[in-house]
Amino acid sequence: MRDSTKRITYGAATAALSVVLLFLAQLLQVGSAGFLFLAALVPVPVLLLGWRGTAAVASLASCVLSLLLLPDKLLALPYVCFLAWYAILHSLTFRFRPVARYALHLAAFDVGVALWYGAVSLFLGIDPLSLFGLAGFSWVVAVGVAGLQIVFLAVDWLFGMCESYIAARMKRF
Repeated sequence: MRDSTKRITYGAATAALSVVLLFLAQLLQVGSAGFLFLAALVPVPVLLLGWRGTAAVASLASCVLSLLLLPDKLLALPYVCFLAWYAILHSLTFRFRPVARYALHLAAFDVGVALWYGAVSLFLGIDPLSLFGLAGFSWVVAVGVAGLQIVFLAVDWLFGMCESYIAARMKRF
């Protein structure tokens, strides 16, 4: 198989698997965060093959497909705003020093949360704070954002461990 055919096939399979995992996240409400995490991990093998462009196109395709096909847009927005692009960001910053890498990851996470907040407010017409019952509690929101960043650092560490596991498994083949 030619290299371009492999790239198209891997990209299409990556996009399709991401959308399937997002459908599962919607159907099984109990583990929706886990399925979102798995959908973010799907482009990792393509990135480990050195095909960043293919992974970027597959992420874009999965974002468009998830917004078109998923009935629950509120579930698709965190994936579209941040998680779809996180594997690419992680691979680009892999060789950075840890402090710079974590600072860039946190900054990208904050931008993703701001995009999610804006998208929910603008497109869905919902105050995102009212989803959590926090409308009007600014100090609670500040503590929540700090807690969210701590949780993100733990998820970032877990993502790195999963990426290392996938890389070790791919070396065997």
